[in-house]
Amino acid sequence: MFAAFWPALQAKFVNWDDEAMIVDNYAFRGFSLSQLEWMFTTTWMGPYQPLSWVTLAIDYLVWGLDPFGFHLTNLVLHASTAVVLFFLARLLLRIARPERSNAQSRDLTWAAFFAALLFAVHPLRCESVVWIAERRDVLSGFFYVATITAYLRAAIAEPAARVRWLALSFVLFVLALLAKATGMTLPIVMLLLDAWPLGRLSQSREERRRALLEKLPFFVIAIVFAYIAIRGQASEPDTLRDISKHGIVARLAQVAYAVCFYPWKTLVPTTLLPMYQMPHPLDPSEARFVVSALGAVIVTLAVILRRKSRPAAAVAWLAYGILLAPVSGFVQAGAQLVADRYSYLPCIPLALLAAGGLLSWIEHRPAQRIYAMQLAGGAVLILGILTFQQSRIWRDGESLWSYTLKHVPESHGALLNFGTSRLQAGARERDPTRRLRIFEECRALFESGLKDAPDSACALDLGLTCVLLAEEDPSRSGELLERARECVAGAIELSDARGEASLDLRVHLANILMKLGRNDEALPMLVEFVRATPDHVLGRRLLSVALTNAGRPDEAIAHLEHAVRLEPQDLTLWIRLGLTYERIGELTRARTALRRGIEVRERALGTRAGEDPDLRQAERELHRIDASSSGRPPE
Repeated sequence: MFAAFWPALQAKFVNWDDEAMIVDNYAFRGFSLSQLEWMFTTTWMGPYQPLSWVTLAIDYLVWGLDPFGFHLTNLVLHASTAVVLFFLARLLLRIARPERSNAQSRDLTWAAFFAALLFAVHPLRCESVVWIAERRDVLSGFFYVATITAYLRAAIAEPAARVRWLALSFVLFVLALLAKATGMTLPIVMLLLDAWPLGRLSQSREERRRALLEKLPFFVIAIVFAYIAIRGQASEPDTLRDISKHGIVARLAQVAYAVCFYPWKTLVPTTLLPMYQMPHPLDPSEARFVVSALGAVIVTLAVILRRKSRPAAAVAWLAYGILLAPVSGFVQAGAQLVADRYSYLPCIPLALLAAGGLLSWIEHRPAQRIYAMQLAGGAVLILGILTFQQSRIWRDGESLWSYTLKHVPESHGALLNFGTSRLQAGARERDPTRRLRIFEECRALFESGLKDAPDSACALDLGLTCVLLAEEDPSRSGELLERARECVAGAIELSDARGEASLDLRVHLANILMKLGRNDEALPMLVEFVRATPDHVLGRRLLSVALTNAGRPDEAIAHLEHAVRLEPQDLTLWIRLGLTYERIGELTRARTALRRGIEVRERALGTRAGEDPDLRQAERELHRIDASSSGRPPE
């Protein structure tokens, strides 16, 4: 399994939630009381996922911002889920057919191993495993599978041990919900397992009553987390789709499409994309939705009608539908029609059903045992190769979005994300000519995107690109900065018209106004922004610049000191703090700030410190201040 996902360990953060959640987020980086309070109370960006934040915080403390460590944790969690799934599959198969001989038990173990591998190395898992921001999928998946395993142990245990197993199952369920609320459907899946293979619902009235009562705590906690999840999604602007914008018929068409999409992609895992855009408007009479609805109805009716002769198929299909329900479109959050990551839990019953099918084949046709094993092994190998290739697509943002645009050239979201990834590549480029060329490419890309589909994100990206071009080409600085101001002001208008938050946009506008020499207009914007978001490093830094420009450097120092506490590895902040101290005559503090910044950066870079231009600048500034305070000219 590690071989299939090996490219993930070389992957970087991608410009799709990774940067907002991890790279630019300071709130989760530690275990102080305020940070823990934030993790356990926030629904930032929609999901309530405190346990996922805790694991990300541990990764940061161990690895810093090295993406390798975050990817490694995701992969270890996914592997752990596969291991627990092996034990779950073996337990389920034993409960379903307790009369198997020792020889048949060996085949059962191989079938369980096949289920675990089929789930683990399938390309549909790539998005959940390789995308760091989806830590919640692999973490909640582990606890979800462990919860079901503990519950089955409780169901078949002696009365003395049953309570302990059931209590463990409840604790694991709460942990699953703390990682991601989509595990809320688990009590219903438990009832399905009570029906088959446990057979508890067909036993005495007392046994049925006991089976229902022991689920009561699970249902209560599931309802609580469902409420929190909906409130969290509703708190994000333009996330939950109103019924007037996405009607009941359209939702049912989307649900039918989702029900058929994941089994189809399980069988034919090609052209897997990070973004399957919701059509606007969604036409339920479109062929793919009509065919999906017919397919979903036919399969559901077939498994229900044959539930007595094929109970495993009926339970697996119904469990699949129940697990899919929270992300199928009944409650639509976001702009996606479907998503590969949504298959993480729902496809587990399908993997278990495949294991049962393999075991049944071997038992009914023992002469074909070797052939069946070879076929299963070949399928796993092919899936592993496809997963290796799919993992490579997530190498970085540029790779991910160029791949998406290749297959869906009309995707506006992919175009924007590709453009921002190219901007980042341009910022890293050392050759001025190539850097200018990349920025010009990005400008043309965003101009085209803004013309095709005007939105605030595209307007902002175009404005920021013009700012970068102005820095590269001073001869056109005035023209480019004015175009940048127009774009960002337009982004604010578009955002306000749609009822979206525009505070972040205003801080970019303030930056552009300062570059145009309009500091008096920028200063109140930045004061308002920092008051609303006190832990925003860029906001603090820009406010310090505006205050210094306004002749108030003593006020600027407090904001810079706050910023370096949030991001101590940002040497440019230490340099600005040192120079501002120098400006008010605090030379001792200026030297201390510069030395502190140099120490932190040297420790972070190690042997690569000699290549860092910011480090060289800090050393030059420190040498200059030392020389001026001693009365000798700098060398």
